[in-house]
Amino acid sequence: MNIPIFPNFERINLEFKNVYLKYLNKLEIIPCNSLFFTLIIYDNDDEVIKICQLNDNLIILVYNKNSPDYFGPIIGNNIIEKTVLQCLEYFKGKINFKYFPNKILNLKYLHNSISIQSDRDNYDYVYKLSELINFKKKHRQNLNNFLKNYNYNYKTIGSNDISNINKIIIFFENWYENSSNKDETARLEYYAFHKMLNYINQLDIIIGAIFINDKIIGFCMATIFNKISYSHIEKANRMYKGSYQILIKEFSLYLSKQYNIKIINREDDLGLEGLRKNKLSYNPTYFIEKANISLK
Repeated sequence: MNIPIFPNFERINLEFKNVYLKYLNKLEIIPCNSLFFTLIIYDNDDEVIKICQLNDNLIILVYNKNSPDYFGPIIGNNIIEKTVLQCLEYFKGKINFKYFPNKILNLKYLHNSISIQSDRDNYDYVYKLSELINFKKKHRQNLNNFLKNYNYNYKTIGSNDISNINKIIIFFENWYENSSNKDETARLEYYAFHKMLNYINQLDIIIGAIFINDKIIGFCMATIFNKISYSHIEKANRMYKGSYQILIKEFSLYLSKQYNIKIINREDDLGLEGLRKNKLSYNPTYFIEKANISLK
């Protein structure tokens, strides 16, 4: 299927995958928001995601039912500054860019035309896997506590393992029902989770889980692109102290041994204080800094 030319847009679908990945391969910096995976799982009737071509780049446009429409990061590396201005000016500044990696832009070229505002809440956290295998301080204590008190198994779960897929669904449903905060972000994650399961094979999703007595107490879902892993969902039962640490450690070990992965992107913190504190505590190697872009 051909991707239309700007200003005509087509809703994202699996038939665009190969073309999209060709453009994505041109990028030196790939935030989680730019992944084909992310577009597919978060496209829904309330947040319709469309794409088109412009200046040998791909343009992402999100039509949002509950908040203003916006452009996602440009996918490509051809005359990016000109492309940004064309998009903003065509829609007369009514649609702005979000999640745009700072390092891609030539700020001097755009300084007099646009406003660039840092978007700290959506910085990606990037870690060396070795740091998540060999914990320090508090996380090491939690891990040791878990190892002392529980006999566990780590398993990688394939799409044909229906029994364990169902256990993951039950675990996630229970986690969601018991969550104290069912805001818009949690609701979107809920629907994205179920969409991930529908596209396990098409999107090459890797699932790892921790079991105690054949019961799942934590799981992780991730993808790999260009030798970097992207961790999309991590859930564990905090009643088992150290459950997150053992999940992160075992999943990191698996990625390292099976795929020779050395770097993992654990996405953003959404500006949530507790999540930010937690992600910082694992000592990120660097951030993918992002900005919101609008006309002055």
